[in-house]
Formats: sequence, structure tokens, C-alpha cells
Amino acid sequence: MDKRYLIIIGTIAGLTIIGLILFWTLGGAKPASEGKFPEGGAFPSSLTGVPGQMPSQGPANPPPTIFPGQQKSLTQLTKKAVSGAIFTEKDLGNKTKTGIVRYFEKATGHIYDIDLKTLASVRVSGTTIPGIFEAYWSNDGNQAIIRYVEKNETGIEDTVRNFSVLSMAATSTRGIFLPSSIKTIAPSPKGDKIFYLAPFENIYVGITSTFEDKKQKQILTTPFGEFLANWPSDNIISLVTKPSAETGGYLFKLNPSTGSLESVLKDIKGLTGLWSRDAESILYGESFFGGMKTFLYGVKDKKIKQFAVDVPPEKCAWSAKEKGIIYCAVPSTIPSGNYPDDWYQGIISFSDRVWRIDVLGGATEIISSETDNVLDLVNLFLDKNEEYLFFQNKIDGTLWSLRLR
Repeated sequence: MDKRYLIIIGTIAGLTIIGLILFWTLGGAKPASEGKFPEGGAFPSSLTGVPGQMPSQGPANPPPTIFPGQQKSLTQLTKKAVSGAIFTEKDLGNKTKTGIVRYFEKATGHIYDIDLKTLASVRVSGTTIPGIFEAYWSNDGNQAIIRYVEKNETGIEDTVRNFSVLSMAATSTRGIFLPSSIKTIAPSPKGDKIFYLAPFENIYVGITSTFEDKKQKQILTTPFGEFLANWPSDNIISLVTKPSAETGGYLFKLNPSTGSLESVLKDIKGLTGLWSRDAESILYGESFFGGMKTFLYGVKDKKIKQFAVDVPPEKCAWSAKEKGIIYCAVPSTIPSGNYPDDWYQGIISFSDRVWRIDVLGGATEIISSETDNVLDLVNLFLDKNEEYLFFQNKIDGTLWSLRLR
């Protein structure tokens, strides 16, 4: 079972939870317990080594300003598909460091570093873990949680494994297994904790812990678990129902310290969202008469305004250095379809160019150069100095960089 089928199953399951959401939100959600699980944690773990309406076709968005001489260099970093990447720095000694991109190779699970100056690739770990479809990194890139599909002997029903990588070496990748029943995972902004949601007895519980699954703390109880989690700021964990064009979606914010839960966006079909780095804005998308619409929600003033372009929020990355700046991979056209379902399932693909958008001043700029490759950008992230924008091509899973300055 590959990732797209997991998404389809999650989407179908999401159709059944709206009644529960309405009951929960209208009936009043109580703050979650702050108590801890008994010694040893709620789940067993073990140390181990792991071998909105728009035209059906045509231009999707108005043209931005293109500044002569400002087209940036685009580089394909890998020829093979990857499963999660992160920017980090490698210590060269003598108080010098070099920027690298670390990633899991999807087919093998091997870990590689790419030096951004030389583009030389070095294998960090040769442990084979095939079928990784998600990876969540600590900020320094030295720990990660990977999710992969383990084939059983009969081939009838596969198992999703969740493994926390605690150390990486050339001959072994060591860590602990997390519960296979986990529905969603999110690392904290500082990269020292994780949040995950998993069934426990007849309910779902939200847990915070270290990457080692220690210092567990229960911060949420809920009767359902079809959420996607994100941890955009220290005091906010975002929970959004798995999106479908056929179902109204809901977005909540959860306080990891107090366990308080607050509804932010309600009953929006195809809802997906991306929080800004300061957690003051949410870029969100909705399904809209065979297309999509994108809006900006102010968390403090609770005002909604239409975004400069229509784009799935998953194709964007907020700046951490410049307030109100967001980089988005904007499709040249948006064919008629059920969004985001058709895009998730690969029925529809896009051809993108990268825009730099100032949501405060309103300026827009195309910053990517033309390419012979059809690029459908996902998993966008920036290096710490925001000199590079990194992304994967959804079509083939390869890793790319775009030099911003």
C-alpha cells in the first residue's frame, strides 16, 4: 500500500467524522488532561537497529511583476526520489561550517548529505529501509522520525511503521519504534519534541514527547483521529481534518502547555492550511466549483482576505526572516477537478513557477527561471539565511534547489 492509497483511505474516513466534529465543537470541547502516562509510557517502545468558482481551464492567476535580471538559478540535486529533506550545517573544524541538505533516499532509506557549494553527495548511512513515505527531522538533522510501509508475507495487508532515528552511522541506523497505530506526527519548532495522535482504548490521545519517546505528556483526548498535525510555534499545535472536496474541513489550534483546544476555521470543503512562522496568519485553501480558492486568515483580528494567487498551501513556504513574505509554487493553469483530492492522488499535476509574495505590501514577483522540466513543487523549505529554496518535484520525487540570492 503506497502513500496515495493511505491518503484515499484517510479521505474516505474523514467523511464519517463531521457529525463528531459538530458534536464536539458545538457541545463544547473540554481542555485535555495534563496528566502523564504511567512509568514506561502509554505505548511500548524498544531500542533497535532497522536493517472555491473559477474557469475550468486557462490562466489560474494574474501575471506578477517580472524584474529583468532577477531570474534565479535552479538546480536538480538528486536523480532519484527522496523521502524528506532538511537544511543543516556540517562542522568542518577551525570554526567553519558548510551548508548541506540531508535527505532519505526513498527506494533504499539510505541517508545522504549534499554540500551546497560543491554539490558533492556523501552517504551518511547505508541502512536499508525501503518504502519511506514521510520523514520528520529535528532542527539539527541528527534525528528523524520516518514512516514506511512494511510488507507482510501474504501481501494482503501492509503495516505502517513509525521509527524514530536517534543515531546515524555508515553501517547502522539506530532508534526506537513508535506505535504503528499513530495517525499523525509533528516535530516542535525547536526540533526537540514531537506530537503524535494515536488510539488508546476507545479514544484517541495526543501525546508530546522527546524523539526518544520519553517525557510523555497527554495533552488531548478526542473521539476521532483523522487529523493532520503541524507544530508552527511553541504555543500552537495545528490540527486540520484530512481534506476532501466532498467534506467540510475544520482547523483547530491546540496549546501544548495547557491542553486547551480552540476552533479556528470551520466547515470549509477541501480545507488545507499553512501557518506563518509567527503564527499570526494562516494561508488556507478550499475547494470551489471544480477548482480552488486561496485565502489569508488573520489569527488575531479573525479577518479573511483573498490571497494574491490561487495555490494549494502545501506549495508554499513562509519566510522566517522577512515578515509577511511567502514563497509559493504557482501553477500556470489549474484544470477543472476535485481539489485537493485529484492532485493528491496524482490524477492532476501542475507546472509551476516560484513567486515571492508580500502579503503586507501586496507586491508579487516571479523568481524562478524557465525550465524544460515540468515541476510540480511540494515540501518547500528554506535554509536559515534564506539564500535557497528547496523543494521536491511531486511528479518524480526528486529534490531541487532554487538560489534566491
